Formats: sequence, C-alpha cells, structure tokens
Amino acid sequence: MLPFIFTENAKADVVKHALYYEEKQNGLGIRFMEEVDLAAEEISLLPLGYASYYKSTRERKTKNFPYKLIYTVEKSFIYIHGVYPSRASTNKKYKSVKRKK
Repeated sequence: MLPFIFTENAKADVVKHALYYEEKQNGLGIRFMEEVDLAAEEISLLPLGYASYYKSTRERKTKNFPYKLIYTVEKSFIYIHGVYPSRASTNKKYKSVKRKK
C-alpha cells in the first residue's frame, strides 16, 4: 500500500465537481467526494494495476460518476494530479501532470 497525495490542482478539481453535484442534489457532492476518496484508496492498494496512457500517468475511473483520477507513481508516493470527466480531452487531462505538485 502506497500513500497518496492530491495535488492542489486535483483538490481544486474535486471541490469544483462536488459543488456542481451539490447544486444538482443535496448530498450528491458529498457522495462524489467519498467516491473519489474510495478510488484513491483502491489506487493505493494496486498502484500499477490501472491503465497507463500518457508518459508515466495512469487513470482510474470512479464507479458511479463519469470521472477519472489521473495519477503517477513516484518513489514511495502516489500523486493524484487531477480528477476529470471521462470525456475530457487528452490535452486538458494531462495539462495538470505537466504542472505537477
């Protein structure tokens, strides 16, 4: 099990999307945040178990929301760089990796 760290960009993504869902339905934003946290926990258990698409990044889908966590495994930590809609453009998703931590 490797510890994970959400970058500032990833934290901002989670808050932005959670607020969107909370506006749609009371409590839905909290469920989104819990699901993102659950996906991060699963990544920490099997960091190399998810698909790699761009350089050394990997993607993990959330279960009930159409989002992906974009992350890298570096030394003894997992860095989660962004949380993006599944249909987001490749350039948008991986821009956060270039800015890193």
